[in-house]
Amino acid sequence: MNPEDLFDTNSLLRRVQVGDERAVEMLYQRYIARVQRWTRGRLPLSARDLHDTQSIAHDVLVRSLLKATQDGGGIRSTFRGYVQQALRNQLSDLVRAKKDLLLELEAETADDAPSELEIILEREFERHVRRHVDELPRESRELLFLRFEMGQSYAELAAHLGVPSEDAARMRVNRILAGLRDQLAGAR
Repeated sequence: MNPEDLFDTNSLLRRVQVGDERAVEMLYQRYIARVQRWTRGRLPLSARDLHDTQSIAHDVLVRSLLKATQDGGGIRSTFRGYVQQALRNQLSDLVRAKKDLLLELEAETADDAPSELEIILEREFERHVRRHVDELPRESRELLFLRFEMGQSYAELAAHLGVPSEDAARMRVNRILAGLRDQLAGAR
């Protein structure tokens, strides 16, 4: 075996699948700081409760590693991509759970709380928007995610895209949003 293969992520994943605990530890150490960095500042304060950056990052990474140990690997993309998607899902779930809890509390305490029909219509609209976002090209979806879900600045987006300025990144995001608005208007 080539010594470099011992440290390649794909090689480590293959070792994880056959039960190599050292490979699990190596992948965890390789990714935990990244996942913490990806998590930091991404969860709104209102949705934090008992969740902090370290616990969210740990949970996401452990679940991802468990998925990697399943028969066939369980992961159909790059491990990094899988972990990033798992993090996005976890953050969305935490925000959604907090919103659902707040909706329930408001409905119990407020006379002018939204009706069940209003809640259903709002969720349907969110699903409608999400379907249109899902139809966007991968790069467009990724830019919207980085900007609005992960809160990256236009300077960070410019670096990610390899474009010369924040304005160029802002223009690209604005073009995506304008196209999305046109799609939504045409779908009514």
